[in-house]
Amino acid sequence: MDHYKHITIDERETIFLMRNHGNSLLEIASHIKKSYSTISRELSRNSTGKSYSPSKAQEKYKQCKEKRVPAI
Repeated sequence: MDHYKHITIDERETIFLMRNHGNSLLEIASHIKKSYSTISRELSRNSTGKSYSPSKAQEKYKQCKEKRVPAI
C-alpha cells in the first residue's frame, strides 16, 4: 500500500457482500488489499444503524469530492 487510493464502488460492493456473509473486517481488508482501519472507517462513516449501502456511500463520496477545493 504505497499510495493512498480511494475506495471504488466495486470495493464498496465487496465490503457489503463480505460483511453480509459474516466475514471479519480483517478478512475483507486482506481480500481487497486495504488496511483494516480503512474498512473500519468506511463502515463507520457510511452505515446507518447496522445497514451499509455501497451506492449511498459512493454518492456521499462523490458529493464530498465535488465540494473539495483543488490544491495549488
